[in-house]
Amino acid sequence: MTETFWRFVIMLIGVFFIRWLFNAIQDRKDDEEIQRKFYDDGEGPERPPFCESPSPPSEPVPLHDKAALRAMDPEPNCETMELIKKYQQEMTEKENLQAQNKELLLTTLQEMGCQPQEDPDEDRIYLKYQGENFCIDQNLSFIRIWDLPFADVNVIDTNLPLIIETINTANHCMGPAIILSDPDENGKRNIMSRMDLLFSTFIPEPASYLAAVFELFFQIKHTFKLELDKALDPSGEGKNSNLSTSQPFLN
Repeated sequence: MTETFWRFVIMLIGVFFIRWLFNAIQDRKDDEEIQRKFYDDGEGPERPPFCESPSPPSEPVPLHDKAALRAMDPEPNCETMELIKKYQQEMTEKENLQAQNKELLLTTLQEMGCQPQEDPDEDRIYLKYQGENFCIDQNLSFIRIWDLPFADVNVIDTNLPLIIETINTANHCMGPAIILSDPDENGKRNIMSRMDLLFSTFIPEPASYLAAVFELFFQIKHTFKLELDKALDPSGEGKNSNLSTSQPFLN
């Protein structure tokens, strides 16, 4: 009696489970059919697209490349479009400012009697002013003027510490800064000077402004020569640096 009872109970449970599983499968099919009719048969809105995380591009896409941006995001949201427009506007303003200031710089140098030469590979302007070789780097409203190496010294020169001390002394006096380069493969260190300054279209007399700046380069080199002569021979009667604008004065 007991064994028969438990068989009946197990059979009853199996019947209820199978019926529940069948109903669950049927309900799922009914839900899918309702959704299909609601979205695809014109009874409801357009079915929302399945969202997938886009795979990152192999290389960064610049914001000014509109075609590439559309390929990545065919329908960018308003916030994305505003950021792109703002970035493009800022880049356009910077490019215009860079072009205006470079044109002003080239025109001013020509007015000063120079013959500036642009180097597109280095994005630099080379020129000669009163027999001295200079180059200029420009970044928007600022420029950096280099007085190209006017002397050199070898790392084994016993006067090198004295020269470094003299450079530091001269740098306290003028606007440009004298710089001692790193040694090359032969142990030679170049001596040059540079100065950063504002240069833009709102400067009233750019030619006079640049002429005054170039004069500072000649003054600091002259000061450096005098200080080095004193350091090499305090009596003023012996060895001097023999500074020259065209030939190294220390070997």
